[in-house]
Amino acid sequence: MLPDLGQNSQPLSSQYSGVLELSQQGRRQQHMELGTVRVTRSILATMLWNLDDSLKGVQERLWMYL
Repeated sequence: MLPDLGQNSQPLSSQYSGVLELSQQGRRQQHMELGTVRVTRSILATMLWNLDDSLKGVQERLWMYL
């Protein structure tokens, strides 16, 4: 059975504004996740930057990844 398209209670613009709002929220969440990854990556990079290639430095790098 086909829906009755003639009896629409909301104007078309308000129907699509909800979809637009949801898509913008999803985009904001992606930006937040990307920002979190960047901050975490920079913190780890500064922690691993000064480690040397000695046995202790290698062990500390391995511990960081585990």
